[in-house]
Amino acid sequence: MQVKLYDKAPLWAWRCVTYALIGMGLKVLMQAAVSVPQMADMALTIRNYVIGFIHLNMLGAISMMLFAMALVRGWFVSTDRLVRIGLSLFTSGVLLSEAALFLQGTFFWIGWGMIPGYYWIQFLTSVPIPLGVIALLVHLAIKPPASARVSE
Repeated sequence: MQVKLYDKAPLWAWRCVTYALIGMGLKVLMQAAVSVPQMADMALTIRNYVIGFIHLNMLGAISMMLFAMALVRGWFVSTDRLVRIGLSLFTSGVLLSEAALFLQGTFFWIGWGMIPGYYWIQFLTSVPIPLGVIALLVHLAIKPPASARVSE
């Protein structure tokens, strides 16, 4: 009997892959938009857009694919509460910090200036990212993957 990947992969792995693909799709759309000269000038002169683009690639796409791989390989147990909390914190932190970055960049583009309390907003929306990573590391410390256990 042939086992299909979607029968084997945990739900959180599919979520991570979905988020990564959405991030890659947004990246492609942004790259296509920059082919218009006016958009290229705007994208290169507003630093928040550049930072948001890099974060979208690194945190939104690459990290989520790595989390999906860890889930499929059994390094993270998706039914574990700590893993679900860690992935939820990381994902929400990425989404919120990306929203703050692109919103601030749009404010600069429109000419509205700085969002009041922007740096505090950016700090508070970014806090869940390391908290999520810490939760995942604690999970690994408590329940190391079977491949990492030393047999006695």
